[in-house]
Amino acid sequence: MPLLPKPDACRGCPAWGDGQGFVPDEIRPQAPTLVWAQGPGESEERGQRYLGKDTTGQEQWEAYPPAPLIGKTGRLMETTCLPLAGLTREDVSLANSIRCRWNHQNTLPPLTQKVIQTAIKHCTLAHGPSPELLQNVRLFVAMGEYATYTLTGLLHGFSGWRGYLLPKRYPWEPPKPMTGVWTPGPQDSKVFVTYHLAFLFKDGGAELPAKRDWNKIPQILSGKWPEPYPGHSTEPPDLWPSYAAFDTEFAMDNPDRLVRYSLATRDRKVWVVESERAGKVSVAHGTTVVMHNAPADLPHLKGLVDLSKVEIEDTMYAHAVLWTGKVETDEQKGRTGGAMSHTLNFLGSMYARFNRWKHLSHIAPKTYAGGDALGTMDVWETGLHGGLKGELERDPQSKWVYENLQKPLVPIILRMRQRGIAVDREAANRALLDIVRQQRTFAMQAQAYAGWELNLRSPAHVAFWLYTAERLKVRRKFGAR
Repeated sequence: MPLLPKPDACRGCPAWGDGQGFVPDEIRPQAPTLVWAQGPGESEERGQRYLGKDTTGQEQWEAYPPAPLIGKTGRLMETTCLPLAGLTREDVSLANSIRCRWNHQNTLPPLTQKVIQTAIKHCTLAHGPSPELLQNVRLFVAMGEYATYTLTGLLHGFSGWRGYLLPKRYPWEPPKPMTGVWTPGPQDSKVFVTYHLAFLFKDGGAELPAKRDWNKIPQILSGKWPEPYPGHSTEPPDLWPSYAAFDTEFAMDNPDRLVRYSLATRDRKVWVVESERAGKVSVAHGTTVVMHNAPADLPHLKGLVDLSKVEIEDTMYAHAVLWTGKVETDEQKGRTGGAMSHTLNFLGSMYARFNRWKHLSHIAPKTYAGGDALGTMDVWETGLHGGLKGELERDPQSKWVYENLQKPLVPIILRMRQRGIAVDREAANRALLDIVRQQRTFAMQAQAYAGWELNLRSPAHVAFWLYTAERLKVRRKFGAR
């Protein structure tokens, strides 16, 4: 199909270009859900709908009016994600932040650049759905950082909000500060943050969190999720609970100095106790304490209770055992490789029964502390999908590894943190020299093979060598688990 000409209202937008390739929204006025994506790809621009592969493996396409999400990403949404939400394409409205293919390319400028922010504002005001068309929308599903910025004004920290809700506001509207855990009311305009589904083709680790996100949508629409944060008591418990999640806040410049601790039980009782009121508490034999990264909190727990009477469970280690192959080790620095993470914020997005609390560390530190304990309990047992405890029960092999190999490491790691690790400096230096020599040898061999100065430490150099010079076939697939 020929490209649609851009309406006159597009004039003045940084993306005006040659004035071709407009892709209008697909709005159904009665639909309670609006899926908001980034911008059209080539298939959306040219009006080609992807139908999947036939029995011989050949891709099937059909002519279709230019519309959002009709390419391969749209097919993934229709066949995998919308069914998880109990929806079909005909049940939702669809929109993009940018309604043309930027310079007929598949990439947009970085969101931090003024040019894309200006274009998003222009496009939204000129072509976005009117308030009348949005009056029945109860939930906006923001796919990716551009959609999230358009609908909430969030410019940084997209990964931290994935799987959670934010109040809707355009970036040019007054901010809506959140001083607590936000639990929207029935009439609140809310935005659910999730991955752009095109990301799943690049990172199989995003498959599980994406599926969990779409599976959560019916609960959001019915008002069952999120539950309100129950509040907390600042009085120390008279009797330490026999089964509770535990977390601490300690001074960043001195981890040995306790600031406060928090407790949460399975029946959602929460305590947040300041250090000056923290003292020894008696516990019964067989008391279970659930923590996230237990070695960090155990020194402070030891000052409160008799550890010999306590059974420790650790959500971070349990998740590492269950999902060890799909780990983001540096998520908070904004890396996109490897969507799975072991952070409590990430696990909360998967299992917690209440909305995000991690943004409150400086705004409402006691609520933040209570959220850590309650979130840990949800992640372990009382949250969505039966928590990690339920997943371990359904995976006996992982449970065995967790119980017999991972948990016994906790006291060992604690002693290592407290006492340090003995290092043979001479042996370490010899090993370092040997590694350096091997690196030099490998570099010389690679250069001799490639015929040019190949830097093995440069991903760009290695990628060029493998995929351009050597013509290695690029293989991408949707994640298997």
